[in-house]
Amino acid sequence: MQLVQLLNQERMSSGLPALTFTSGNIYNVALCRAAMMALHDSGNSNLPVYGNLPGMCSMYGLSISSPSENMLITTNASANAIHSSLQNSSASASRMNPVYTTVSIAIVERNGKLYIYEIFVQ
Repeated sequence: MQLVQLLNQERMSSGLPALTFTSGNIYNVALCRAAMMALHDSGNSNLPVYGNLPGMCSMYGLSISSPSENMLITTNASANAIHSSLQNSSASASRMNPVYTTVSIAIVERNGKLYIYEIFVQ
């Protein structure tokens, strides 16, 4: 995924290790959260049905300490534009945090908008 490549290039240029992209249940959480964002056209981190990220991880049987999330709603499908938007916002704190080793990113398109959800874990 080009978005992960751009993020890892940014991390490595800052002396941070690259993140590993993960699938499985962590990706399923990201995909569900992106889909809920699209369904409700909302970037609120306390999503209807699933609640907050730690609660949803628990629902999936994931025991993750201190997960972090980023959400973005955009109409620009360019990976460079998405990466830039996330890097130039408060999202960069988790994207560039050296404690995180793993990332999963899901993107859902609805009505001409992209709903991007990133989850970071140790």
